[in-house]
Amino acid sequence: MQRFAADAGLAFDLTCVAQLSPAIEPTSNFDEGFSLTQSMVERGADFTALLAFDDLTGLGAIRALRQAGRRVPEDCSVVGFDDVPHAAMNTPGLTTIRQPMEEMGSLTAHWVLDSLAQSRGEVSISESVEPLALPGTLRLLPPELIVRDSTAPLRQ
Repeated sequence: MQRFAADAGLAFDLTCVAQLSPAIEPTSNFDEGFSLTQSMVERGADFTALLAFDDLTGLGAIRALRQAGRRVPEDCSVVGFDDVPHAAMNTPGLTTIRQPMEEMGSLTAHWVLDSLAQSRGEVSISESVEPLALPGTLRLLPPELIVRDSTAPLRQ
């Protein structure tokens, strides 16, 4: 994140970065998002946007911002990651980054099946279907930005 900000010529304030504790419960990231955001607001951190670790953390951040009297997205934009169903059902709907999970699963299944076929000396599946990246090679699958109501245009 810091390198991206530097490459883009953006200032990066480390006082606005918070670290999540290791997740214990499935919903603990909601509570962490709430408490970390509440702490940032209470110590007077100056921010107009928040990029959360995942959607549950982002939803917790939205609740903390609202309880502090800050409007989302008018005072602070919030972006999550994963596109869980609650992201769309929340008010405001959470802008999020969706990973191509189906394609990732399909690619992984092909890698496993190819590996099994090759270990038995059989023709690999990749030779009989659309070419895919083979195990050991890097194939980046681009995420998708899902814009909802928790983000506003950049404020000057």
